Amino acid sequence: MPLIIVAVFGISWVYGGIRILFPRRYYRRVYRSSELSDKSYKAELDESGFRVAGDFCEWTVKWPGLKLKGEDERVFIFCAANTIFIFGKKFLTNEQQQELRKLGGLLS
Repeated sequence: MPLIIVAVFGISWVYGGIRILFPRRYYRRVYRSSELSDKSYKAELDESGFRVAGDFCEWTVKWPGLKLKGEDERVFIFCAANTIFIFGKKFLTNEQQQELRKLGGLLS
């Protein structure tokens, strides 16, 4: 009996550790239940920074205020003032992506 309790406890720890390494499902569930889902946002970018505006809120970030920035094959990610901004590449033309790389300092 104690061996079964230890095994169940160990399996639950391993499962919890694996879930921490792959949080995608958790974040998708939380986002769907948030007030941000199913809302449209418009981003305007220029040499000074970018402004993101929606129905209920808006953010303005100057380029020097970015703490982290990066890109992968699907998105551009910028982190500033404890907020993460994600711009999906599928919504941007190639020209807009190049301009975002230039303005955001992602070109090497």
